[in-house]
Amino acid sequence: MQSITLSINSAVSWILKVLMLTVSAYFFLTGNFLFGGFSFLMLLVSLIPAIVNRSYNINLPWSLDFWLTIWIAFCVLGEVRFYEKIWWWDDFLHFGGTAVLVYLAFVLVYALNFTGKIRDVQTLAHELGHGVHQYLARDQGVLHADTPLTTAETASVFGEMLVFSDLLERESDPKARLSMIVSKIDDSM
Repeated sequence: MQSITLSINSAVSWILKVLMLTVSAYFFLTGNFLFGGFSFLMLLVSLIPAIVNRSYNINLPWSLDFWLTIWIAFCVLGEVRFYEKIWWWDDFLHFGGTAVLVYLAFVLVYALNFTGKIRDVQTLAHELGHGVHQYLARDQGVLHADTPLTTAETASVFGEMLVFSDLLERESDPKARLSMIVSKIDDSM
């Protein structure tokens, strides 16, 4: 079932890339070189995950390529008068762009910190805590959203501890549980 979903997502991703190439060619043929260049540049950006996977042997999640391509395709399609016809198009792109960038940041943090250990999951939970904190502080404005380190780390450590508690609860081997607790104490020092 997962391979079918992966195949469908890959097909949708490549269809959208072909659509972006078509839109780019349309703009170039009609003399609109600015939007033609923009569309072609976005097509190249959408190919980055595939190039990284093949050239550097780094296995990025398929969903990164899929969502990045969808968002970029919608940006390109917006230039074909969608902004004028669909009132929510701009809001959708801003939300989608933010979601793609957040997802990309988590993929990068995960890829750079991945060692195959439980600590990787806790690192992601820690960074997610920072994201939740910044999201909740958004109404404070730029000048008041910055916080001292002790405050900023509260949400992050809380997220990390929630994950640690869940992992500890799921572990049945007493030696593994003791190892997890000792490792957590060591990380806290």
